[in-house]
Amino acid sequence: MGITPQPPIMIAPEETHYTTERLKLVDELKSQGISDDILYAVAQVPLHLFIRRESNWHFIHRPLYSALQVFALRVKPGDVILEKGTGSGYLSALLCVLGAKVYTIEYNPLLHQRAVKLFGQLNYPIHCFTKDEYGFIDFAPYDKIISQLEEKPDILARRLKIGGFAVYTNGTKLMRIIRFEENSYPEEMLMDMKVWEEEG
Repeated sequence: MGITPQPPIMIAPEETHYTTERLKLVDELKSQGISDDILYAVAQVPLHLFIRRESNWHFIHRPLYSALQVFALRVKPGDVILEKGTGSGYLSALLCVLGAKVYTIEYNPLLHQRAVKLFGQLNYPIHCFTKDEYGFIDFAPYDKIISQLEEKPDILARRLKIGGFAVYTNGTKLMRIIRFEENSYPEEMLMDMKVWEEEG
């Protein structure tokens, strides 16, 4: 099955240096073999609103890592996805632009409030929960799960549909499981981020 054709990449009007940084990120992802649908999403999401510019690594490499995680998740329009660890909200925004129905949990109240406000300003229909809200359980099982936390595979698998994917971290390693059957969810390592950061 081929990749669904995407509209031409259009950068929303904004300050020139932000546009330049976004184009750099799109070019870097393209060189990594990232698919056109994700390149389109990266071009559309206003990165500078999500990422504090403490350093070039924060501005480029963290969003690059987010895009690589989304690529590993093989997102399709209409996928129901749970994200654990909203953070800045950038990854949720990418998933939303890709056409997923996104439910995300943030454990830091300040980050949660900031993400909810930003999603509202951008008209992104993302459902954002705090650690004390359990509404996300009502939408399980999920097609895909992506976690910014270190996770035990069996805990993630319980909230996945049969055939669903989960992408998560284990130390410096980016991992993925596929739930083939009720109790069958083999792990695979996708990349070691320590090596990737050193090379980057």
